[in-house]
Amino acid sequence: MKSTGGRLARVRRKVAVGGEGGVGKTTICRRLTDRFSVGGSSMTIGVDFFVLEGEGKELIVYDLAGQRRFFHLHRGLVSGATVGMLVFDLSRPSTLYSLGRWAEVMREAGVKEIILVGNKLDLPTRVSREEAEAEAAELGAKRVIFTSALDGRGIEELRRALEEVVSGSDG
Repeated sequence: MKSTGGRLARVRRKVAVGGEGGVGKTTICRRLTDRFSVGGSSMTIGVDFFVLEGEGKELIVYDLAGQRRFFHLHRGLVSGATVGMLVFDLSRPSTLYSLGRWAEVMREAGVKEIILVGNKLDLPTRVSREEAEAEAAELGAKRVIFTSALDGRGIEELRRALEEVVSGSDG
């Protein structure tokens, strides 16, 4: 923590979350921030914000709308992010192969590390780990994590990965 006039302040870092609409970005954010509830999630309009608190750190999570009509907003919103999460639906391979433009925006914004997240492990999987890892290499993602935002599998692994990246950026 940094000292600010005799009191301790939280270190804040920005996380940008991108991917096509309907892949579960918002539900993952809700799981990460303990705001999960069973039931449908509505479409994100533009951007939604979440705060993930850890020891002396706050991660401000920018959940970016996946619909193309909001893409013009993304470059400005991703700027200043320490880490980017690219999310795809394991039951819809097309959502993995459409992440190139998201990765480009994140790289141009100077995002320190990109994590590729395959979501919806609770559904029949149509993307193998090998396919995801090959695409991660193309996208510049250093980690691949599979999750189910619905039942919580992989969420703690994702939380730890985010905290590791942020901790490594404090220098």
